[in-house]
Amino acid sequence: MRYVIAFSLCLMLLSIGCTQPLGGRPDEAQVYPKITLSQTSLQNALGFNTPTVSRGAVDQMKVTQPIRAKSDDALFIEYKVIWYDASRTPVRPHMSWTAKRLEPRQPDFITVLATSSKAVDYNIQIRWGKP
Repeated sequence: MRYVIAFSLCLMLLSIGCTQPLGGRPDEAQVYPKITLSQTSLQNALGFNTPTVSRGAVDQMKVTQPIRAKSDDALFIEYKVIWYDASRTPVRPHMSWTAKRLEPRQPDFITVLATSSKAVDYNIQIRWGKP
């Protein structure tokens, strides 16, 4: 009887102490977008068109992203860009947040220059700003 109790106790301790680790889940977004909005309300407030991507004189990537406020009021946003090298590793130094005022229903642009000539891809992150 003592062996049965000891065996049961060992099994219980093993099951408590040897739980399986939780692994990460694959991201449903197989291809990451060039523009990431931090709030869903930005989807209805902003319009985007096809960006222009070029290389400057010192081989730095330059992106000009057309953007427009779709409301009858001026909108305040902040944006920053994460630049990536050929292996999809973020390139340093990172850009800080930049404030921008968008006039009502008027076309405008976000123009950014890569922080390194190693940049081959980008992600523009946008969030609501303060007036």
